[in-house]
Amino acid sequence: MVCLAEVSGQDLLNALEMGARFLPGEYGGFAQVSGMQYEIDTHVVSSVCLDAEGFFNHVSGERRVKNVKVMDRKTGTYQPLLPEARYTLAGTRYVLLDRGDGICFPSLQMLEENVALDVEILERYITDTLHGVIDRRYALPQGNIIIR
Repeated sequence: MVCLAEVSGQDLLNALEMGARFLPGEYGGFAQVSGMQYEIDTHVVSSVCLDAEGFFNHVSGERRVKNVKVMDRKTGTYQPLLPEARYTLAGTRYVLLDRGDGICFPSLQMLEENVALDVEILERYITDTLHGVIDRRYALPQGNIIIR
């Protein structure tokens, strides 16, 4: 089930860092984003530290995730993410509430707990926004995430 929540910019940075910690290897907690852009420097060794239960605790050194920008819906431009700011995001209950993949959002304020199933949201997007036609631009990377 997809939820809508508000979190701090710092929590977003930490979640992105947690998701990037195993690159170039695979990890189910890798963040797929929309309305954001960021870079991951795989030359930096991940310094994510977990607590005794395997959940994100802190980053002890240089961060792999850099140049995080968030879409300003009013101007249509990407602006630098501010750690102290609050951001609205959609995500699965598994990640946002159940701390799936060890990702934590201590600042989380739930706005709407049961928006819809992810497949229903995808169906609405294809039907209402794309008018039932998935064009070729979706076959290529969108450039939101740059891995170096």
